[in-house]
Amino acid sequence: MKKKAEDELADLRKAEGTAQHNFDLLKQGIEDELAQWNGELTVQKAAKAAAEEAKATAEGELDVTQKDLAENESNLATARSTCQDVAASIEDSMKTRGEELDTSSGAVSQTYDFLQVSMQPSADLANAEVVTSIKRLAENITPRVCRSSHRASLRQSAMVGATVTMFLPRSRASSGT
Repeated sequence: MKKKAEDELADLRKAEGTAQHNFDLLKQGIEDELAQWNGELTVQKAAKAAAEEAKATAEGELDVTQKDLAENESNLATARSTCQDVAASIEDSMKTRGEELDTSSGAVSQTYDFLQVSMQPSADLANAEVVTSIKRLAENITPRVCRSSHRASLRQSAMVGATVTMFLPRSRASSGT
């Protein structure tokens, strides 16, 4: 029996040694696998932190870009509005200048016609000088009216009228009419 107990004890020790060896191998395998997973986890955490930092930077840049875009759109709207206002002002100004030119040209033409009717073509040298002066005045006024304001146009028309009034009595006196 002793032999049998010793054999059983040897078998149990052998089985225990095998079990301990298997346990140690399994433990080592699990520890190695755990270390590998911990290494991968560390790499993943570092990648996640870098991605979060990149995301935060991108979001900050997005906010700045959106603010710049809103400001630029506002500036564009202001520029468009200003441009439209200026275009309308220029159009009104051109229309007004055209009307002034028509008015001044009409006044000069009427004055010239009046002088031709009121002065006989065969009148003396004084009448010819008046007509020549009025023609020169008309030639000088017409281009300037395009550049001047409405008041200046009226002032020039008044000057033409004053000139006619001033020269007409002299020319009538010298022609004897």
